[in-house]
Amino acid sequence: KNWMTMTVGMTCQFIGAWLRWACCRMAHNVTTHSTSSPYQAARAVALLSSVLVGLGSTVIICSYSLLATRWFPPNERTLATTIPVMANYAGWCLGCVLIPYIVTSPTEMRDMQLYQGFVMSLAFVAFLVFHREKPERGMSIDLQNDNGEKHNHNVMTELKKLFDNQQYVLQCFCYSILAGVSFAVPGFGTSA
Repeated sequence: KNWMTMTVGMTCQFIGAWLRWACCRMAHNVTTHSTSSPYQAARAVALLSSVLVGLGSTVIICSYSLLATRWFPPNERTLATTIPVMANYAGWCLGCVLIPYIVTSPTEMRDMQLYQGFVMSLAFVAFLVFHREKPERGMSIDLQNDNGEKHNHNVMTELKKLFDNQQYVLQCFCYSILAGVSFAVPGFGTSA
């Protein structure tokens, strides 16, 4: 079910946001007490937070087309999928542009991660309260293909279809590497 998938994604985002704050706090304590063992622990927590945020993002980003299929008629699905994808890019861009100017010290980085944790907590609660699997009013969406067969929206079936296509696997790998590097580079300029 989409609700369970989205819950896993949002939970990963929620935990990842708070782990980022925790690693900033741990790293701040390292700079004031100058021991290397807590620094390694802070780095491990930072890596774990990145894995959780990445996993959560992957789950959420992949759900846009399914949500568009369930909630919108065929002539609106492209736009319904495009808007959240572009909003995601806008968020990445905003983060890459603003952070080097706003965060100039370890304390500011820690505070920013704390605010991010609060915002993510609000988003997580809003998701739990307001998310619905399907529209309340039964929307007549044709889930049949041209041959009259029903579409199967099973996650594993859909993933198998995607990863059976070698071109798709290649594009996903290349995009992930190139995008991951390009979005990480602006963060290296901060002194935090």
